Amino acid sequence: MRYISIRYTLILSFIAMIFLAVSCSEDNGKDKPSAAAGTESGEFQDMQEPEIILPPQNPHERSGKIRTLRQIRESGILRVLSVRDPELPHLQRGESVQDRELALLSSLADWLNVKLQMIYTETYADLTPALLADKGDLIAANMAITPERQRIMLFSMPIETVREQLVAASSCNIRNLNELNGKTVVIERGTSYWENVNELRKRYPGIKILSSNTDTENLMAETGSGKIEFTVTDDNYLENYLNYRDDLKAVYTFPGTRKIAWAMDKKSEALRHAVDLFLERELPLFRDRRGKFDLSSLRRRRILRVITRDNPINYYIHRGRMMGFEYELAEKFANDNGMRLVMITPPHQKYMIPWLLAGKGDLIASTLTVTDKRTASPDVAACEPYLDVNEVVVTRKNDNSINSPASLKHRTFAVRAESSYMETLQKFKRAGIKFNIKIVPDDTNSYEILQGVADGKYDITLIDDIILKAKLQGDGNLKAVMMAEKGKKYSWMVRKSSPELLSAVNDFFRGERHSAFFNLLYRKYFEVANVSRKYWLEMSKPHTFLISPFDSIIKEYSTANDFDWCMISAQIYQESRFDPKAQAPDGGMGLMQLMPLTARRYKCSDPFNPNDNVKAGTAYMNRLRDIFEEPVKPFDRLCFALASYNGGYGHVYDARKLAASIGLNPNVWKDNVEVAIQGLSTEKYASKARFGFCRADIITNYVNQIMLRFYHYKQMTEKKENAAEK
Repeated sequence: MRYISIRYTLILSFIAMIFLAVSCSEDNGKDKPSAAAGTESGEFQDMQEPEIILPPQNPHERSGKIRTLRQIRESGILRVLSVRDPELPHLQRGESVQDRELALLSSLADWLNVKLQMIYTETYADLTPALLADKGDLIAANMAITPERQRIMLFSMPIETVREQLVAASSCNIRNLNELNGKTVVIERGTSYWENVNELRKRYPGIKILSSNTDTENLMAETGSGKIEFTVTDDNYLENYLNYRDDLKAVYTFPGTRKIAWAMDKKSEALRHAVDLFLERELPLFRDRRGKFDLSSLRRRRILRVITRDNPINYYIHRGRMMGFEYELAEKFANDNGMRLVMITPPHQKYMIPWLLAGKGDLIASTLTVTDKRTASPDVAACEPYLDVNEVVVTRKNDNSINSPASLKHRTFAVRAESSYMETLQKFKRAGIKFNIKIVPDDTNSYEILQGVADGKYDITLIDDIILKAKLQGDGNLKAVMMAEKGKKYSWMVRKSSPELLSAVNDFFRGERHSAFFNLLYRKYFEVANVSRKYWLEMSKPHTFLISPFDSIIKEYSTANDFDWCMISAQIYQESRFDPKAQAPDGGMGLMQLMPLTARRYKCSDPFNPNDNVKAGTAYMNRLRDIFEEPVKPFDRLCFALASYNGGYGHVYDARKLAASIGLNPNVWKDNVEVAIQGLSTEKYASKARFGFCRADIITNYVNQIMLRFYHYKQMTEKKENAAEK
């Protein structure tokens, strides 16, 4: 309301009062392919008839009483039903359907002067029954208006128009629809895709239709990998999918369009009228996906689109949680300004400024150095600097041959052509320093280049000192040998046509740059964490326990979850060195370094209590292991579970998909998925993975170190137990 004129505000308030009075007189997917990762394959069932959710025979016999608009306002909460798995978010790479819908809902809640409460159902088919049982006030799940649904629900004015598409793997070479005979189409259960597919089957009776509880986005992934022949999705969801994958294509677009809207109970006329009034005002702004907005429009739109790169400094997923130095800075800025953060990841760094100028994003936050080339455009403005960095020459730890500019003669720098380091090297050349330059592909990130130097693939490179510092947390075979450029600065970038946004970002960094928040964030991503050595001091003393002071607790919960207690002990050592008060920068707490969401999910009220921590941690490990069923063997299930515990199930999911696509066994850890997951540390594969970049070296070391220590503990305890028996 604060963004419209006072006169318009008074008019809207008067109309809203009328609707409120009306509410007092009341008696009392397109179906969304959810962003959930789901299972790798659902239980497919033959689909001979459409899955229509019918109303109760007596429409007044409901398990709940539908709330009026007045009651919603008096409660202060608008309950919105949708479908999502909050455990497993996928890496965001663009402004999605869900992002726009959630931002619009947040704005609606403010307009109604209530708080937004999202309520998530297990499957799409659960949404309508939940609404009719008064589990929510409206459904917002990219739901299509269909005649069957209109018989039992009210719909708002359409918020989007979509077309349904039959999709197949990009390698599919179907030339005409006759070739669909004998083929199988798998669709998400509870969606309206049935109608178009069934019409197609009337023309081509050989088509087989199966339904699945797996969400549509996962069905698309399984179609792209060849596991499923065909599935159906909306064109807007296919567009989102193709932001990061190229293994899928539309082979047929069904005739006609579908209207997407929000659904309400038949008795919610007053709510529907209020929602429509809101949508008439706000929809034009929300539908503009390529707008060059300034701060006032962004605040009203509720979405801040930040262009960045998917890497372990800027933005990535760890244990199912969005992380990254730039991500957390941008998240705080967005929150401070009442906006939802949406991360945009172009395929290459060179596209960042063009995408900003084209209106595909609102600002760039990607640890970018301010250079003459990057600020040469009259349309780009660099914001207040927030980090001072130095460019350093990096080589292997045992290389002592570089001690001056002259010693660079005949050495070869590996750099990207579009990086700021190229400008520095050109200055060196002009100064008469003789060396060679190897241009690495644009889809190679700084971590890959550093790893290439560590492995001997590349000779030397030029890098920002803080990026080297972050890399050294996982690889000690590198060192800086010479300062190349001192006092360079990182800055966000915006369009000059967004002066309000530029001013707000500048104010943000002036206030935050020396704050406790900023300093903690810096240490979290760029400084090596101190490892507790209390365990070793304790172990030097005589004790009755075999491995740690927590043997009895570990044995109890290992047995309850069918784990060898030596394995859980090895995992706890790896996580916390048996320090029950350990707290990691990423949020991990206690012996098993429980993340806050995991602690809440497993009802661990005190993560620093050894009993509660191990109880929750082993239960979580058990759940992760259960994900990997036959034909995965017990040893590999354990390795996959450990990898998921450390890096997040999503990265293991991606690694198994990648393993299958490159001829490795997706059901075996050693020399198969263990190898494939390394690919997710490279931009070539990470850019097409659903969960993006991962620190594969940390994940594989975690698994392998635990397994080695497990066998060591096993031998040690058996010897001690045998000696005690004698």
